[in-house]
Amino acid sequence: MMKAKFPKVIIGIFGLFLFSFWVNARAEWTEPVRISEPGGCLYPQIVAQGDTLHVAYTNTYGGSKVSYVRSGDYGIMWSEHQVLSDTVDSYNTYFPRIIVFNSNVIILWKATLEGGVNRKNIGYSISQDNGLTWSETDYIFYPNWEHILYFAAASSDSFVNIILNSRIGQDLVFFDVRSTDFGESWSEPEEIFRAAMSTMTDQVSYNNMVHYVWGGFFNWEESGDVYYMRSTDHGISWSENIMLSEDDNKISHSPAICVDERGNVACTWWDFKYSPYQTTGDVLIRQSFDQGENWLLEDQVTTEHRAIKSDVCWVGDSLFVVWYDRRFGPPTIYYVSS
Repeated sequence: MMKAKFPKVIIGIFGLFLFSFWVNARAEWTEPVRISEPGGCLYPQIVAQGDTLHVAYTNTYGGSKVSYVRSGDYGIMWSEHQVLSDTVDSYNTYFPRIIVFNSNVIILWKATLEGGVNRKNIGYSISQDNGLTWSETDYIFYPNWEHILYFAAASSDSFVNIILNSRIGQDLVFFDVRSTDFGESWSEPEEIFRAAMSTMTDQVSYNNMVHYVWGGFFNWEESGDVYYMRSTDHGISWSENIMLSEDDNKISHSPAICVDERGNVACTWWDFKYSPYQTTGDVLIRQSFDQGENWLLEDQVTTEHRAIKSDVCWVGDSLFVVWYDRRFGPPTIYYVSS
């Protein structure tokens, strides 16, 4: 499989969940504001919908569950957190994804169900009033799957596209699942490609285009990089994978991707190459201004080397970033804006 290499850009995750607006390469940032319960919160996701910001994350207090908060004024005031995942028939519900269409919002998460041999699934809840109220938990697959590693989801209008990877023998197989009615029904999974290992993945849509990023490697001799591919037909067919991170034998993983109203794309990921620590690093970023055809050089956003995972979204000419930071003990979610 051909791997085209391009430079990358960096946005940093200081170990607090951070919301940040980012303009061009470098920008001023606001002071971090905590929007979750203190400590025990992981895997943040943020999506902008007009002046409303939707944030979902994993809350590990009293068992792993998916929580949600919203702001209706560009992040000035935030709601109380709300638990969306089923806490009766499932446990270990985590790794949430958010997608929006008009006033409709879907939050999906990876779930492990009680009992049985095949217990993995993707749970989801739908809001039809911009995140004010939510449906009961439903699941995409019947029956459950034996193994799901990571998944990513995105939508354009009523088209929803999900890419998940699942271990089958020695291979990690990437599957595509689609809905044409915003989560009311789902297609059968279709295989896209195979690799050896993957870290977290992310996905975003713009009109009929779907942009997908994943971190990992195709064979066990590689160190791990960030790859990108796109679809121009709502996920029916896909391009080859291209490498966004530098081929420098340093581990790059857990990418996040967003698109603005003009189709410009930004991708961030977690990288260890500047960090003296073993478990935390910095966030890097790259941009494309021709819908993923070509990419600008990589830029470094964080420099404290304490970042772990992030998410990014674009509003107008600004970027919001959320992340979690381990400088002060248990991870806590923060945001900044530029």
